[in-house]
Amino acid sequence: METNDNVHKPSGPTAVKPATKADKPTEIKIGLRGGPVGASIPMNSLRAKAAQAESKRVEREKQEKTEREADQETAMMKRNRLGMMLDISGSMGCLNANATTKIVYLQRAYTAFIEMINYDDTAIAVRTFPFYPQDEGVRVLLSRRSISLPLSSNPLTLAAVLPYLIPAGGTPMHDALKFIIEEVPLTRGILISDGEADGGHSRALYEASKYVGAEVPIDCVHIGSSTGGENLLKKIAEMTGGIYIKFTNVEAFSQALTYLTPRYRAMLTSGLAGALDIGAKELILPPGEPPLSGNGFSEG
Repeated sequence: METNDNVHKPSGPTAVKPATKADKPTEIKIGLRGGPVGASIPMNSLRAKAAQAESKRVEREKQEKTEREADQETAMMKRNRLGMMLDISGSMGCLNANATTKIVYLQRAYTAFIEMINYDDTAIAVRTFPFYPQDEGVRVLLSRRSISLPLSSNPLTLAAVLPYLIPAGGTPMHDALKFIIEEVPLTRGILISDGEADGGHSRALYEASKYVGAEVPIDCVHIGSSTGGENLLKKIAEMTGGIYIKFTNVEAFSQALTYLTPRYRAMLTSGLAGALDIGAKELILPPGEPPLSGNGFSEG
């Protein structure tokens, strides 16, 4: 039987060609971590990036260490080397009459103090009490709530102390006194507290006696309405030849601590500024204070 290829075929919609494997869309399976299943990870690239980041970190740490060592070496040669011992015990977190904590006023006082320093001739070391070393295991987190800073004449380094002034713990005043006199070649100490020292007076006075032998005065500042610790600070100031100041008005303290900077301390010792002038309740000067320096303000 013959076939005729020219026979008319019924018209209709164009027949859809069956999809082949090549025509099917690629199916991507997503794994639990958000990446395609079976996809290869460029491990060499990741390792290279990790190594580069580690190299930068090590280099940064080396540079920071070099800068710290240079800062400390320079600080050692300054004429005025101050050791600040700051009370950050739990009582410093108590609210004042105007609903502001004493620690806030300490932060303000410290900020104003370092802003008034002439870093050409002055360096500062800082030790809080309490202080939590980082090698005490469970206390590693608390190390972020205290600081021990060697002598520095870098205002940015000194400003970095502020986040560590957080109230917590007791008042181991003897620890700060011991560290500063044994580890810092200072010319004068500044001790600020709002209460009694842990363990009574004997331990703090024993450490303070080392300052007497080294002929290093300690200016002592007692803040707050409490009288606890006043007699101890008076005794330390007296035995070392330092100034004693009592502030019940803690806001006034935050503004007047600058009078203990080398630039302005002589205004107190010469009588140019008294207790009323600085907003203090009491100001006791050391006996036999030397006369004013050449410009009337700077420490020798």
